[in-house]
Amino acid sequence: MLNHFNKTAMVLGLSFIGTVNADSILKYEKMVSEDIKETVTLSITGRWLRIDSDVKGKADYTLMDTGRMLMFEVMDGDKRYRQTHMGKFYWPEDLLPKLKPAREKASVSGVRCQKVHEMGAEKTLAHHCMAAGSALGLNERKTKTLSRLFLVARRMGMEWPGISTKDERQVSVSSHVLENGSSLKFVSVEHKAIPDNRMKIPDDYKPIRVEQKKHNKAG
Repeated sequence: MLNHFNKTAMVLGLSFIGTVNADSILKYEKMVSEDIKETVTLSITGRWLRIDSDVKGKADYTLMDTGRMLMFEVMDGDKRYRQTHMGKFYWPEDLLPKLKPAREKASVSGVRCQKVHEMGAEKTLAHHCMAAGSALGLNERKTKTLSRLFLVARRMGMEWPGISTKDERQVSVSSHVLENGSSLKFVSVEHKAIPDNRMKIPDDYKPIRVEQKKHNKAG
């Protein structure tokens, strides 16, 4: 019986390792306003993340390298992409949001989470429910990737209500901003291999170059 238990535990352990090491695809429901609701798909391979939405915007999809802190907005129709350095948003001079854990716990789409209040100087700014990456089947690297999306996107004005903890170990599975009513809710996660071509820009796509204004020398 003991030997059978050990074998079963080993199989379950190997199964869990395989899950957290596989690529991950998460779905969130995002509401910017009552008129703008979308389902967002986040594909994660290590430090790389791809954002797809069922609501079309300026870009067909967005790629992020959360190690080098680079973002690529890709336009398939024009075969072009725009590159943005995100480092200045990840290491800003301002402080991180102040998070105050509440006593209550909750469950969002089957994931247990801790309710957290995001505090301003004089009032509560948002309500979140946060979970460790492992609760979503994410390993440490993929949890950091998702955490950095929430942190950088908010500071870049990308209308992402989600938040992460300073240690990048816990992330929002539910968020609601009180001032404008925007919200974010975790829907599902799937762990499977993501084709390489989903996480790269085609070789024939060209960068969109920003023209720099030339200044005439005085005198």
